[in-house]
Amino acid sequence: MDIHRTGLMVLRVWVEEGSERPLRVDVRETSDPALGFRAERTLTDVDHVLAVVRRFLESGGSDTPAVPEGD
Repeated sequence: MDIHRTGLMVLRVWVEEGSERPLRVDVRETSDPALGFRAERTLTDVDHVLAVVRRFLESGGSDTPAVPEGD
């Protein structure tokens, strides 16, 4: 039997003018889209966002959240 895994990650990006760190990236993810998002976090650092996306892709969208604590 062929096992098919599907992960879903959504990035929503905006800028908060006047903020010391104006970039905002809302990251939502799930390893089972039918169950909805299981992790959500808003980040402000491009390198941190890239690390989160890399972890998610390297895990194949597994059950381990790619959104770590901290910013």
